[in-house]
Amino acid sequence: MKVSPAMNVFSKSTSAGIKYMVQEEGRPQTYLTTAWFLEQINHWFDLMSSRHPIMALSRLKMKAYENAIIFLQDIVNLFCRIKIGQGGWKPIQSGVVMATHSVLKIQEEMLARGHQFVLTSRFTQDCQENTFSCVRSKNPVPTPVEFHQALRIISVGQFLKTTKSGSYQEDDNNFLVDFLDTVEPTKISGFRVEELLENKAAHDLTNTERNVLFFLAGYIVHKVSKYAKICNACKTSITSSETSLAEENSTLLNLKDYKAGALGRPSPEALDVVHQVENLFRCKTSYLELPNAVGLLEKESLLFTSRLPSCHGVQQKIIKRFNRLRLRIEAKKI
Repeated sequence: MKVSPAMNVFSKSTSAGIKYMVQEEGRPQTYLTTAWFLEQINHWFDLMSSRHPIMALSRLKMKAYENAIIFLQDIVNLFCRIKIGQGGWKPIQSGVVMATHSVLKIQEEMLARGHQFVLTSRFTQDCQENTFSCVRSKNPVPTPVEFHQALRIISVGQFLKTTKSGSYQEDDNNFLVDFLDTVEPTKISGFRVEELLENKAAHDLTNTERNVLFFLAGYIVHKVSKYAKICNACKTSITSSETSLAEENSTLLNLKDYKAGALGRPSPEALDVVHQVENLFRCKTSYLELPNAVGLLEKESLLFTSRLPSCHGVQQKIIKRFNRLRLRIEAKKI
């Protein structure tokens, strides 16, 4: 079983997408049952594989702890009563019930012994499974010799990454084997920014696309306000304190929000910048195959005008992050 695709399906994002389809696109109300089930499994997985004290089982916050215990008990009851397929008892039901019961008993005993919290991910076999996955990447059924050699390579490979506290610089030069190879210079198309500005047609976005763009803009401004070196005036200009559920194009963001105000919300000025860049991106899809596509998009995007402050170049930071995010999204379609 592929864990990553399963996590993508049983996620709050998928649940929010289904709810959005029912709420905005008129899909049958029966879809909400699937959305509810996906959200329950997502929360169960988060509690059963917690890697951070925030999601860990702890009595430091009794209300959250009690809610988590009640939820896990409800999951046990759900899988005891659920009917899958023809209604017969399935191995997945035994696995979920046994695993959840085990975690409930273990955390109770460990917290009683004085531990402040329990990271349930420590009871999983992720480390072992990841190792076996790397070993079997070339040969699904390796011989003992192949297994030994692969395990040795994996062990050595862990030391090839430069440590943050090291007193040396990473050698990112070419290997000596390729030192004498002749590298032909890449021919970069001679498009000028002025030429790219021509024939710029606005694209009408659907309601769903506007909701997605609002969500992406919120993600971008959250990252910029959190990690970029900007002043308070810049932060205020790109973020919105409006958390009303009736905010335009915020339906998808509200559905994905764990609690009100948890996800970033763009200001109208920041959203306008992102909207302009999105229109530009759609106009210039033919240039994405060029070696200098990123540079061309950024140069043209910087010609946009906005009402954002210019003291710390917040507009450029938004454009740069959004362009790279948009290129990654587009690359997944290839």
